[in-house]
Amino acid sequence: MMLTRRETLRIGGVSLSSCCFPPLLRPNNARAASKVSPRGTAKFCIFVMLDGGQSHVDAWDLKEGKWTPPDFEVKEIQPGLKWPTALYPRLAKQFDKFALLRSVEARDSVHGRAQYCVQAAHALNPALQREIPPVGAVVAMEYAGRRRDSDALPPYVAMNATESQAGLLTSGFLPTACSPFHVDTSVSLSSYRMAPRATPVFEVSPEEHKRYGSTITGDAAVIARNLVEADAGTHFIFLQQNGWDHHKNIYHRRNHYQHSWDLDAALSSLLEDLAGRKRKDGRSLLEETMVVCMGEFGRTPGEITSLKGRDHYQHAFTALAAGGGIEGGQIIGRTDETGARVIDSGWGVKRSIFMEDIVATIYSAMGIDWSKTIETTPSGRRFHYIEPFATRQVIASREISVLFGRA
Repeated sequence: MMLTRRETLRIGGVSLSSCCFPPLLRPNNARAASKVSPRGTAKFCIFVMLDGGQSHVDAWDLKEGKWTPPDFEVKEIQPGLKWPTALYPRLAKQFDKFALLRSVEARDSVHGRAQYCVQAAHALNPALQREIPPVGAVVAMEYAGRRRDSDALPPYVAMNATESQAGLLTSGFLPTACSPFHVDTSVSLSSYRMAPRATPVFEVSPEEHKRYGSTITGDAAVIARNLVEADAGTHFIFLQQNGWDHHKNIYHRRNHYQHSWDLDAALSSLLEDLAGRKRKDGRSLLEETMVVCMGEFGRTPGEITSLKGRDHYQHAFTALAAGGGIEGGQIIGRTDETGARVIDSGWGVKRSIFMEDIVATIYSAMGIDWSKTIETTPSGRRFHYIEPFATRQVIASREISVLFGRA
């Protein structure tokens, strides 16, 4: 699919610099800090952000207790894997396609700061807040040199990032061409279909709308699939599902239940379609697309609060990862009996998995050297793709290699 410059401008107001001048995107002072070997098994990443923080102990690291509603219909779907089949019935049938990371910790338990870290893979520093680019912008910059004349869609697309306390981060000190092009599926998609040749990307059929859950999250997942299938310049997609901040009445039908059902339909349909659709060379879209789904942190484990909810919790939660060379059917890491603490990291490193490690893995899968730095920045401070200086310690961030197979 190829769009003219005028048509590109009409798709939701993308600027000329966003799509038409790729030579401007790549700084000439990016340097590798150490010898690493990116895998290069993926050329796309779909990052599904569960804004507000999914309760891991009521979902993908289920911990049964007297608080567990009986209609969760908890069953052992694999040896040692208990699953709330009433909440995630379709994902239960696709465990062979994804891995669960149960040893994830967050750097912070405040929404804005934790959400910022998810987008940027850096801790929030007010002095550098406007300078640090998000992961999607770095991918856009790195992939600029690979753009073809026929690539007319923006390199970084975000969808439904409307309620994040961190806001949707733009390009930081990188060129504005690296900023996300935002799509809001809660409004009519007709404005994104004004250029005729872009219509297939921003089209959601009635059948797909229903199969993906009849929700704005499902519609966004359809568009994410379309962007990957089109292969027209978009390589990083940030898809946000809002509303997971369940401090009150977590087990009310419109809260944890409804958000789980909506996610199950959207994510399972996305994985099914990516796995089922093939390129001319026989590779599936899932083989070349890394999918990550997680919140900014977990929720307090054990008994629910006096407000019948769960509060913010940074010390343990779960992320789902699939595609792009990842070996499905794995459970990596283990928490204690209540889901309060990581007791086995599961990845050969004597610490939990942090956002920096997840992003290093995304970069590796996409063929990007995560050890790179950029020397010239507005502040004069060297920008690390993956910051080695965490809030409380110096860490050696690395890819989560066990995701790609234990052999």
